[in-house]
Amino acid sequence: MASIGLKNFAANALGKSWDSFTKEEKLLAEKSYDFAKSQINVGQSTSPTGGVEEGLGPVDPRGVFNEIKSGAATIGADLINLNANVNELINRAQEFGNSMGIGRARASELRTTIADTVPELMKLGVTQTEALSNITAIPAALKTNTILASETIVELGATAKFTQQDISGLVTGFQGVGVQLSDIGNKMADAANYAKSIGVNVNAVTSGVVTNLKNLNLFNFENGVQGLAKMVANSAIMGVNMQSVFNLSEKLLSPENAIEFSSALQRLGVTSAELLDPLNAMDLAMNNPERMAGEMTKVAQQFTRLKADGTGFEILPGAKLQLREVASAMGMTADELAGMAIKSSEFDMKLKQIKFPSFAASEEDKTLIANMSQMKDGKAVVQLMNDKTGEMDSIAVEDLTIDQLEELRKDQANQNKTAEQLAAEQLTALQTIAANTSGGAKAAGYGVASIPAIQRFADLNLGTREAVAKNVYGAPTASGIRTTGQKLVGGVEESITKLTTEGFTPSSVADVVQSFVDIMPKLTGVLGDLTEKGYSALKNTGKDVVDNAQKTYSGIGGVSEVKPSAMSNSIDPSISTRNLNQIQTNNVNFENRTTVDLTNSDGSLKNLTESQKDEIVKILTDKFQNNAEMKKIIYDVVTKYNPNQNQ
Repeated sequence: MASIGLKNFAANALGKSWDSFTKEEKLLAEKSYDFAKSQINVGQSTSPTGGVEEGLGPVDPRGVFNEIKSGAATIGADLINLNANVNELINRAQEFGNSMGIGRARASELRTTIADTVPELMKLGVTQTEALSNITAIPAALKTNTILASETIVELGATAKFTQQDISGLVTGFQGVGVQLSDIGNKMADAANYAKSIGVNVNAVTSGVVTNLKNLNLFNFENGVQGLAKMVANSAIMGVNMQSVFNLSEKLLSPENAIEFSSALQRLGVTSAELLDPLNAMDLAMNNPERMAGEMTKVAQQFTRLKADGTGFEILPGAKLQLREVASAMGMTADELAGMAIKSSEFDMKLKQIKFPSFAASEEDKTLIANMSQMKDGKAVVQLMNDKTGEMDSIAVEDLTIDQLEELRKDQANQNKTAEQLAAEQLTALQTIAANTSGGAKAAGYGVASIPAIQRFADLNLGTREAVAKNVYGAPTASGIRTTGQKLVGGVEESITKLTTEGFTPSSVADVVQSFVDIMPKLTGVLGDLTEKGYSALKNTGKDVVDNAQKTYSGIGGVSEVKPSAMSNSIDPSISTRNLNQIQTNNVNFENRTTVDLTNSDGSLKNLTESQKDEIVKILTDKFQNNAEMKKIIYDVVTKYNPNQNQ
């Protein structure tokens, strides 16, 4: 439904008002609006987050302002969400460290690596999950805990994207042939640029290079990887199975096999300038596999002829048995050799029949035009877009202008693009907007979260919490609780066993009752143990906190080591030296504890004057904190006022 503003616009264009429109005119205006809306793709633009937003299609100028607004909001949200970004970096670094088996040993380094690489990969259209996977895959493939420079990781991720190859395969393949990881992106970019310059499918060439990298160690290629890439590209043009070439080359490295092979070709009536000589065949096999592939195609072309109607090539009817014999000698199947024969013959025919412009003199230009042309009415023609009409025009190659040749080169020719540029080219304009917005937002968030001061504070905070959790909450063990519980209720169990054995006698019943009564004084001793352990936990917590602070800020000037003696003196010696396990309870003796009898038969304290009793009461009143502390105080006071008492 058109808005009020657009309704008025439509009416004013006709010199009327909307209300003056007839029902039919209103219906026509609505339909016209709906049709126009569908034609300009309103409602189909990609937002920075990858979704679809109403009213912001590719031709809607409001999209510019919307991208600015949405992008700023996205980046702003990541900037202020500091806690989430810090926590995310910590978790991702932990996963990275775990994948290498080093845990948190290099946490700071891993966080910085993630913060610097993930956003840049996201700007190339790599998802955050894929980016993190790429980072961890590299050391896993190398089987070492090497952390590469951020630029190298980004380049490898970009290479994996534009070649559509697994990053682990790239790393292991190139490492196996002695190529430095920092050079992989450049090597594959060169291969891709060469493929584009001659009009060959880039993915076919890059995948072929990765698949055949191992052969760089077994055969000699001119310019190494670049020579291999050229062979892969030419093989794609000629329909050559590279594995068949390498298989034959491997076979011909044996003098006996080379002689037998050359003799077989001679016997079958094949002509070849290189393969009929065993020594030449051996030299090609070792030092020039690309030329070996070319000689194989020349042999195959001897079995083809142009069809009568000029539409293509076919295998000579009388040569099909001979083709089978030659294929067997080459270690190929007959249909493989036949396919190679026809495809290579067609390409050669284009090169021979195309009347190249004088300015298209390079081999790359000639191959590019041949690959992009088709034969029509006896001439080679290429399809070019007419910018004025929007239609595709068929233009004879011999009539190409310099500008038209440049148009052909525009998307195909070698433009010396980097791995990152090649990866970015795979995105549409809207995907580029989304990738740069999301990557920029992640860079902003990670950038703040990875500030060293913030990272150190986060480490200090988490380290403190970890120390408390480990020493306080994590101190209890199942076996310890079990042993303590047994101490408390073990007597009850014994008395009940005695009751069931002896029967309900006054003595056995009294023992049961007494065992329950004894639980409370035993509990007092257990609480004393726990109090001592609590002090120990507090001391250990403090030590761990200080150790963590020293480790966190060890690289900052002015931070000195805190010695254990200083740590011990920071806790009250009177607490740390107390042996609360020896708390004496009144008339209670359990395990190895000694009994101190502080009372007379009437319950009064022994050998104490009234003033001394009053002083004890005052001390208890002032210092009383808990049951265990109270009993220690009693012990101290009695010792003070009764030094000669038998204890």
